[in-house]
Amino acid sequence: MKKITLSIIIVEYKSGSHLHALLQAIPTHDDWEVIVIDNSYENKGYGGGCNSGAEKARGRYLLFLNPDVLPKKHAIEDMFEYLEHHPKVGIVGPKFINEDGKTELSSTEHPSFWKAFFSLSFFNSLVPGLSLSSEYWIKAWNRESTKEVSVISGATMMVRKDDFMKAGAFDPQFFLYWEEFDLCKRMENRGKSTVFLASSIFHHPQRISMKQADFDVSDVFRKSRFVYFKKHLGLVQGIILELWFALTEQWRILFLIGLAFYLRTMMPTHIPLIGDVGRDYLYALNVVRGQEIPLLGIPSSIPRFSQGPLNIWFDSISFILGGFTVFSPPLFAAVLTTMGAGALYCLLERTVGKQASFFGSLFFAVSVTAVMQSRMPFYLFAVPVFLVVYLWCLSVVKNSSRRSVFFVVFTYFFLLQWELATLSLILLLPLSFFLEKISIKKHWIGIVGATIMGLLPQIVFDITHRCSHLCGLVGWVGYRIVAVSGFDGRHGLSGEAIARIVTKSFDQFLSFVGQENGSTLYAVGVLVFLSFFYAFRHQQTLKKHSLYVYAIFGSMVLSLSIFIHGFPSEAYFPPYLVFIVIFLAHTLFWMPKRAQRIAIFFLIFFYAKQVYFLQKDIASSSSILDYLHASQWIVRDSKNEPIHLVSFDNGSSFNTYLDHIKFLVQTKGGKIEDSGKKYVVSFERETILPLLQYEKREFGMVRVVKKSVY
Repeated sequence: MKKITLSIIIVEYKSGSHLHALLQAIPTHDDWEVIVIDNSYENKGYGGGCNSGAEKARGRYLLFLNPDVLPKKHAIEDMFEYLEHHPKVGIVGPKFINEDGKTELSSTEHPSFWKAFFSLSFFNSLVPGLSLSSEYWIKAWNRESTKEVSVISGATMMVRKDDFMKAGAFDPQFFLYWEEFDLCKRMENRGKSTVFLASSIFHHPQRISMKQADFDVSDVFRKSRFVYFKKHLGLVQGIILELWFALTEQWRILFLIGLAFYLRTMMPTHIPLIGDVGRDYLYALNVVRGQEIPLLGIPSSIPRFSQGPLNIWFDSISFILGGFTVFSPPLFAAVLTTMGAGALYCLLERTVGKQASFFGSLFFAVSVTAVMQSRMPFYLFAVPVFLVVYLWCLSVVKNSSRRSVFFVVFTYFFLLQWELATLSLILLLPLSFFLEKISIKKHWIGIVGATIMGLLPQIVFDITHRCSHLCGLVGWVGYRIVAVSGFDGRHGLSGEAIARIVTKSFDQFLSFVGQENGSTLYAVGVLVFLSFFYAFRHQQTLKKHSLYVYAIFGSMVLSLSIFIHGFPSEAYFPPYLVFIVIFLAHTLFWMPKRAQRIAIFFLIFFYAKQVYFLQKDIASSSSILDYLHASQWIVRDSKNEPIHLVSFDNGSSFNTYLDHIKFLVQTKGGKIEDSGKKYVVSFERETILPLLQYEKREFGMVRVVKKSVY
């Protein structure tokens, strides 16, 4: 049998055609052997796969290769010759050329505590000339010459088998990443050096295997990094470094949620309050007091049908946790919507990376509509949050998982409970079932169960009201779809109707960015439409970007539902906020780097402008203290007698016009009755109030008149 001198070990993991290209590029030698360890079915990790290959190897030398590298001519021979003639060298690695034709920084010094602290955190980018960082990355060296270093990349490294085994091989604690740092350190402890060989050149275009991974590679990276520092620096220093890295690596999401929460809670006395919100607050008080649990909410934008009761239930929970105060629901709404911003960032980060997801998600954080709806939590404020949850479930649904199918159906109907205008988004369910090849027949029990649980309040209502809600809604939807044809002469889509819908829709989109930012809206629109262009160019990878596909389809069916309804109600537009963020993030991800920098510069300017105008608008709005002082005075003046509130304002024709004042009066201990002491309340300066024999008080924007002689 021919004696083997070199064993080439390749750890394969879902690399596809790239493995074939590598095998074709490896020169043929009679005394070489190639060993492929397939980790696709039983993943032992990179180090574990290399160890398995080393055990099978018959050569005196071992060459470990990633499947996504390609050697240039004589690259492997040069490494072999170098080790043959340098017995004190334990490991040799090549120069890597990336897909841009640039030399990778594939060799470093050992990471001491302070070198790691600065070189592996944002300080490396913030202060690129920092001496510790320069030393770690060996920046003074252009990598055009051979040099003894501390660490070389594990993507390609050659060792003597005897040295490798005596050093203990790869430590199985490192599933992936940092195993080469550990091996180089142990080789050095045995008196063997590591060398970067400039004459040996490999192409390293991309990390194919990692892009195909079905596990969180960033989480694996962090775990391996901690193992290394704990092993070589000690537990305490390892913990300190990991806490520091967690802070610096997650600064984007920390900044995002910090900004989102600040905008939603700044100037807490300047929160909007209207009668319809007060009506829900009054219902919520009744829930907390055990008087009733509503099964429906306010009338929806769809005629004759009501929203689900979740907003009232949310207010009830806010009062239980935060007390009977007008500040409780906005505070918990701020927490909920801030969590939504963070969840959207995390959802996008999985496919488009930190930078694109960060600058995309900031649109959600600073949106005028999102901020103001959160400051006055009323049905629509929660729609983007639970749409994110729905999209998350859509993106992870699997054919073999009954739990994932159940939750994706349940989260849709939970979303529908907040706003009936999201009805058309139910079509995302059959789309996901088609894409993931989910059998409805196989999962019908879970689908039915999730539907019942998601619609339970309305189902209970319909059982006691002759199916007047859900059944009627299904009938209305069917009628409106047919009526678009104009067969009954009332709901057809004329040119005038289409123009009206488009104009009103533009106004709604304008509210996302503020009423004075029309030109900015056009610029954002250009970025959104650029994503369609890039998506067309990246059709082959869209399967990995299912979130983008759902956003496209969701936007289409939602737009269609607006035309079917015939009027672009405000209720239809909160989902677009999430879809725009998804489009922006993918645009940045697909853009060439130079264009990306320009787009990011524009977005930073836009977001800064948004924050400035939001602060200005909130500061100039009326104070909730006016309502609180007026209500407090009414309660104190009534002297425990029942209170009857009336108004002569233009809006007083609506039954809920004074419900927010009634709520505040009740939280101050007052009793509301139609036969009680009469107080006239006005919020409009043009309203003429009675003067003779009456006492009038003014509390900022609120005027109260009571009869002074009995």
